[in-house]
Amino acid sequence: MPFLSQPLSARTSAFLRLGLIPLALGLTACGSSDNSPPADDSLSISGEVFAAPVGGANVEVKDSAGNTIVAAVSTGSDGRYSLKVPAAHRSSDLVIESTGGSFTDEATGLSGSAGSLSTYLEAGSLSNGASVAVTPETTLLRELIRLGKTPSKAEQLFESAFGYLPDPSVLPVDITDSANATAGQAERLAGLRAAVFSQLGMDLGLTVDEQFELLPVLAEDLADGSLDGQASGSPLNVGTVTLPADLQNRSTLAMFAFRESGKDESGLKDDQLGTPPFAKLALSTTYKVEYVAGSMMGEQVGKNSFTLRIHNRADDTPASGLNVALMPMMHMADMMHATPNEGCSESTTPGDYTCTIYYVMPSVMGSMTMGIWDLKVVIGGMMGESVHFFPKVMMAMGDTPMAQLKGVGDEIPDMMNMPQPRTYYLFNEGADSNGMQLFIAAREDMMSFPAVFVGQTFNANTTYELSVTSVDVEVSTDAGTSWITANDDGNGHWSVSGLGLTAGQSADLRVRLTVNGETKTNDGTAGGVDYATFTVTP
Repeated sequence: MPFLSQPLSARTSAFLRLGLIPLALGLTACGSSDNSPPADDSLSISGEVFAAPVGGANVEVKDSAGNTIVAAVSTGSDGRYSLKVPAAHRSSDLVIESTGGSFTDEATGLSGSAGSLSTYLEAGSLSNGASVAVTPETTLLRELIRLGKTPSKAEQLFESAFGYLPDPSVLPVDITDSANATAGQAERLAGLRAAVFSQLGMDLGLTVDEQFELLPVLAEDLADGSLDGQASGSPLNVGTVTLPADLQNRSTLAMFAFRESGKDESGLKDDQLGTPPFAKLALSTTYKVEYVAGSMMGEQVGKNSFTLRIHNRADDTPASGLNVALMPMMHMADMMHATPNEGCSESTTPGDYTCTIYYVMPSVMGSMTMGIWDLKVVIGGMMGESVHFFPKVMMAMGDTPMAQLKGVGDEIPDMMNMPQPRTYYLFNEGADSNGMQLFIAAREDMMSFPAVFVGQTFNANTTYELSVTSVDVEVSTDAGTSWITANDDGNGHWSVSGLGLTAGQSADLRVRLTVNGETKTNDGTAGGVDYATFTVTP
């Protein structure tokens, strides 16, 4: 579902920027080319009604009390409309409202009759020649305002639920039509976001026409601050369909489902979609799975431990004795890759499973989206039930969370099946005044990052096979003058003691890794730096 491009604090309010983008995409309107008002001082406005293009819709302008101030005009087959706002209402809050019309639903490909869609415009936000889109997202914002929320509060609620803020000045394009693959990125993204509402409706079991009835119900749900299928503790319904408690999670799943359906012709890459909201609840057929973060700092590059609280949906009792596996996957522009993890084991609290993932890269760096982390949780073996979470992974602050070293004669195949140095990932698991703990994993390929320990075999039964017969890990506190050998704690975990660090004072440690007698280097060459450097604060 809908993704975020920039944080709200970095953007102008959606309700206040409609005059900033002049008429575009071939629309025609009255008035001069410099966006000055026409001679009668009215405002010429053009735009689009879009849940896929809605043709034959009636578009009128109302004041905030619901009184009609511009009589209905009809949209063309492309969903476009054009009208004039009288001068007397230029300084009033306005609502552009669309009713009726027909469209071809993106997710199902079926023809449908459109319901009500609307866009709320704050006083003074329009200029002559402005473009105004009327979409499912702008309708949801309007419905929140109808429920008593201020425009800024409505925006805040929307963004927290869906991970982005709609821009009504951007006119969406139909991304099921490959001819639109060359349209602007913003227009294609807006089209994709509208299509995801179509997919969400289908996934929930709604008819094509019922997706319009979903919008005011979503607003009622979201008005209390949580998109959880409830209002005032009572489940919400659209027709005969009861909304699920993991509705926020379902919205992101709908985006992936539509992208994988073969109907998405937008040409957008995964790193152009922004970052989805990190919904903490997901439902499978049998289980309710809650993600309980292990740190107030959120998910970061390096070691992340957290709890999956799993209950039986039938009676909300803890689900004990389960086999719970993790399959994290990073969706980037032109590739996907996994990351090391140690899976999950049940704690002393029935139904609570402690899990550990070691993230090798962030999904967000500043305002830049690197990709999307999809954490798939599989319950009951490979053919069992699964749920998905979409954590926002940031760069770690302070101590070094992870470092890399590379093999010299130790190689793996690249994407073109050509040899490249094997990468070893050294993760900081914590330090105290006495010592430091490490977890070490290696890459077999982009989907496999097993732990490093004696007896492990990498790339088995290939020309790149490596059977690990010896591993040595050493740490230096004095820039390599002397080295202290670390203890093998099993399954890729190592600890070193006797470092003599000072509590609360940062220190730079060098870590040297030798596997089967070969010391790994920073660049995979014999002349490279043969250690990794960690800054740690005991």
